[in-house]
Amino acid sequence: KWLAKMLAACFAPDKLAYTSVIDACAKSGQPEEAQRWFFQMESHGIVADCVAYSSVINAWAKATCVDEAQACLRQMGEVGVAPNSVSYCSVIHACARANRAEDAVEWFGKMERAGLDGNLVAYNSLIDA
Repeated sequence: KWLAKMLAACFAPDKLAYTSVIDACAKSGQPEEAQRWFFQMESHGIVADCVAYSSVINAWAKATCVDEAQACLRQMGEVGVAPNSVSYCSVIHACARANRAEDAVEWFGKMERAGLDGNLVAYNSLIDA
């Protein structure tokens, strides 16, 4: 709501403003809206960073939209933004919730190959898968 008002008033939101809205969409169970704001951010020439991507991944993951979360993580790597453990753990957790254990294990392996250590979220998700 506030970001839309900001745009209507001809103020240019920054990456932090967009990422905050994306995160709010994730918390309220609106992954499509999170993705829409992400695309709008990019269309305004703001380059997405790891935090912005991870926020969208988390939005899809919380809605157990595994394919969308995985696609976003893949896209992140394709454009040269290095995922962090939050990015990977969101996907691993979504895979586990969707009973896609093989996918969860695959993403855990990718996380380790990227030089990132597993954390409590990752290990608990693998156990639950």
